Amino acid sequence: MLEGEAQEDKISKDAAPELEITFHRNRAGFPEIQVVYYPYDDTCDLVEVNGNSYFLVKAEDVENLVKSIKKAFM
Repeated sequence: MLEGEAQEDKISKDAAPELEITFHRNRAGFPEIQVVYYPYDDTCDLVEVNGNSYFLVKAEDVENLVKSIKKAFM
């Protein structure tokens, strides 16, 4: 799923996120982890963890994840 690192000059959060997931944990230090997937280009999405942009993943993989979540919970 990992495709590479984002180029700083190409990062934009103007578009609505493709997916947002918040993990609520029972551990001190990081009780909540938020993962957000933003559109990056035609083939990749930008992954942001707790407000920090880290890397790129295939947009198709994110689309498949969204479909799987909808299927499981709807």
